Amino acid sequence: MIVILLLILAFVSLAGVITGLILIVVGLASEKNKIRNAGFIVLTICLIVLVATLAFGTRGAIRKFQHWSESNYIPENTQDYYVDECNREYLIDSLNINSPVVRIKSYLNDSNKIAFNDLFFTDCGNVEFKRYPIRYPYAVHILNEGGICSLSDERSLYENADVVESKDNLIIGITDLNYDRNYLLYRVDRSLGNNDSTDTSKVNFCIFSFETLQSYEFKTEREMNTKAAHINYQGEYGLMKVYDYTVQFN
Repeated sequence: MIVILLLILAFVSLAGVITGLILIVVGLASEKNKIRNAGFIVLTICLIVLVATLAFGTRGAIRKFQHWSESNYIPENTQDYYVDECNREYLIDSLNINSPVVRIKSYLNDSNKIAFNDLFFTDCGNVEFKRYPIRYPYAVHILNEGGICSLSDERSLYENADVVESKDNLIIGITDLNYDRNYLLYRVDRSLGNNDSTDTSKVNFCIFSFETLQSYEFKTEREMNTKAAHINYQGEYGLMKVYDYTVQFN
């Protein structure tokens, strides 16, 4: 709407400038001072309005271009860009006892406290995937906005890379999850990745051991919960959607 008004005003002002020039020429030719003076007045006023209109419109266009440039700019180091954008630094100093950081830190043992650092929480991933930490040294990676994630072992990022190797995509196609210090409970959509299973058409619910990397697979959530109780799983039994887990870090 503003753009249309500016265009109309500029057009009217330009027409006024032309009219003023015509009046000046006519006044000078006919030696009629009133017409000439009227032409000067019209020309002056319309020139001021036209210049102001063009200046205002140009300023607005420059601002829009700057906003577009900033919103579409991705520096060479995309990792730093995405870390700055999501800004999880506040989670480190958060006093909220329900913060996922507090929960994950409570699962650290003496051996991995040495290698652990805050980057495990603040690293948001990069242009290829979004990253959310769970029990150290594991994180879930999301490649799109569909609420589907994969589980990755990231210990080589925080420990001696010559000794320990990271294992990306240990589990692919996770749609729901929950976990405690020792186990990850999750539901997996087998059609979304090449997961190892003896009968992928029927296995939907699983338990993964963070320590041994062993997996238990079940046909129903009830069977999974029964096994979780048997192996002394101490977390919440209700699985949450991947999206509901990730929003805790926003």
